[in-house]
Amino acid sequence: MQGIALPPTVVVIPTYNEIANLSRLVPEVLAISPSIRLLVVDDASSDGTGMEADRLVASSGRMDVIHRPGKLGLGSAYKQAF
Repeated sequence: MQGIALPPTVVVIPTYNEIANLSRLVPEVLAISPSIRLLVVDDASSDGTGMEADRLVASSGRMDVIHRPGKLGLGSAYKQAF
């Protein structure tokens, strides 16, 4: 029996000033399964999180970033991602 290809799973990561965590979190989440895609929703972090997310996107074909204009909150980050 051949393996069944899983449909893509999108993992949403809302961020605000998470530069210290993002570069460790992304590879660990992507390592769980090749069917995982990441979507970072950054609320205009002042610590460079959005730039780090852009750097990670460039090195991974399984990640996207939404840059928001300000700190709009966790709930609206998930709503925008969906």
